[in-house]
Amino acid sequence: MGQEAFDQSLFLTARLVERGDFVDAAIALRPWLETDLEAKGKAIVCVNLAVCSEHQQDFEMALAWYDHGAHYAPVFALEHKAVLLHRLGRKAEALDVYRGLLPEILSPEERQRIQQNVELLQRGE
Repeated sequence: MGQEAFDQSLFLTARLVERGDFVDAAIALRPWLETDLEAKGKAIVCVNLAVCSEHQQDFEMALAWYDHGAHYAPVFALEHKAVLLHRLGRKAEALDVYRGLLPEILSPEERQRIQQNVELLQRGE
C-alpha cells in the first residue's frame, strides 16, 4: 500500500474521530502497523491509536501506544506521551520523559521546546 492510501486512511480516521467512532478509527489504523510503511508513518499510526484510547478514557492503553510509537520515532511519540502524563497530573513522570529526550538527536526547535517543558515542570507548572 502506498502513501496515497495511507493519507486517505488518516483522513478517514480523522472523520471517524470527529464523529466519536473511536473504535472504528482504531480498526482502520491498526493494519498499517503490519505494512511496510516507513517508521514515521507507523509512529503517526501509534499516536493516533493513543488519541483514540484517550477519547475512550483508557489512559494506560494510550500511554502504551505512545511507547509503541517511540520504537519508530521516539521524539514524536514521547513528546505526546509527556503531554498526556502532564494532563493526568503525573508531572514527575512527564518531566522524566522530557529529560529522557534531551540526549536524543534533536533539531534546534525540538531541543528548545523540550528544554522549555523541562523548565516549566521543574518550576511546578
